[in-house]
Amino acid sequence: MKNVQYPPFVHWEVTPECNHNCIHCYNYWRKSYNFCDSHERQLTEDHYLRIAHKIIEQKAHTAVVTGGEPLLVFDKVKSSMELLRKNGINISINTNAVLVSDEIIAFLKQYGIGMFISFPCAEETVCDFITNRKGSLKKILHSLDCLVKNGIQFSLNIVVSKANIDYLEQTIDFLRDRYHIKKIYITRVGKPVNADSSFDKFLLSQEDLDRVQDISVKTKYEYGIDVDTGCPYTLCSINSQKSFELFGYKKFCTAGKTSYALDTFGNLKACPRDSKIYGNIFEESFSDIWERVAEWRDGSLLPEECKQCKHVEICKGGCRVDAFPFTGKLNSLDTTTNLENLPIKYIPKSTAIPEFFDDDTFIKNPFTCVKEDFGYRISYRQSYIFITEELKRFLDSKSIFNRSDIVNDFSVDSTIANRILSRLAMNGIIQVVRR
Repeated sequence: MKNVQYPPFVHWEVTPECNHNCIHCYNYWRKSYNFCDSHERQLTEDHYLRIAHKIIEQKAHTAVVTGGEPLLVFDKVKSSMELLRKNGINISINTNAVLVSDEIIAFLKQYGIGMFISFPCAEETVCDFITNRKGSLKKILHSLDCLVKNGIQFSLNIVVSKANIDYLEQTIDFLRDRYHIKKIYITRVGKPVNADSSFDKFLLSQEDLDRVQDISVKTKYEYGIDVDTGCPYTLCSINSQKSFELFGYKKFCTAGKTSYALDTFGNLKACPRDSKIYGNIFEESFSDIWERVAEWRDGSLLPEECKQCKHVEICKGGCRVDAFPFTGKLNSLDTTTNLENLPIKYIPKSTAIPEFFDDDTFIKNPFTCVKEDFGYRISYRQSYIFITEELKRFLDSKSIFNRSDIVNDFSVDSTIANRILSRLAMNGIIQVVRR
């Protein structure tokens, strides 16, 4: 992957405080943490606006507003989110949704902001156990009902651990029946970097991981619900061809490559789950800090075992933070790694390339662009792609074109032209008009 100057994604932790205390979250393990006495309580609306301006300077495509629970400081950050949206930056809010109100719903609707919502379990006692809050399920469901009623887009994420794995299918059935969900995230639990050994009882075994994959496959192929994951699988941990079609070659770690994280004070990390701070955006230039994050891009954090694997450019060795709590090293093998499953016996699902014809007409949508050293990042709404200087010049020179223009301008055959057009069309950069 080429080095980007302007990472498309930023995870912005606007507060470490949370109204839940989920057992799989780093906040749960902050034994000495007392928010009421912390400096974060004193942060002002202007402080958040200063960070928002820094995010705009870095030409982010999407800002993931997270926490803690970001809705706890909604009054302080709503002007920052408004500023980001007015500057063309997409926003998603990571939340437990409990604090959703009419004011928040109106704001989300006005600025087209979606939510990524943690849903621990459909069994009330288990949900309360995970969140450490009595009545948490009822409150989450009330908020989800309000979001559905008002047409607010959201995605649901189930973090699967020993605490709720026995209720995973029940939870999916519940959400399917109640909300007619089209997509769900099913994410394996990871040990927080600050957790002690008492957390280990919640970790999934290899048998559990196989079970999660099997349930994910059933959810996709029997229920027709798209399944994604918040934490990538190592390719060698995937247990079947169907699971490989679902997860293989689909997701890898973007930390330090096309994404970064900012904490409440503007400290920059490669990954929201990591604890290493590379610098502060108020104290030095982003480019200087980003250069220090190069270890996440240059392969130096890859486990030695992964460097010999022919799939390493896609897999990236899974999650770099996953094994850190056990070894203290970012270049340790992801705990899901199964070296006995090498070489990979499954094959990627083939993706058919749409067939375009010479009499098809292509019209550009009003995309935005960011100049990179190796070309451009162009985006339309929630999608973006990287393209070459030559393709950017071609798109700038024509508002309407056809396949033969691609063939002639780039001296390629119709198959290559179809690939180029397909990539542009799938990401909304162009639309096709057929005669």
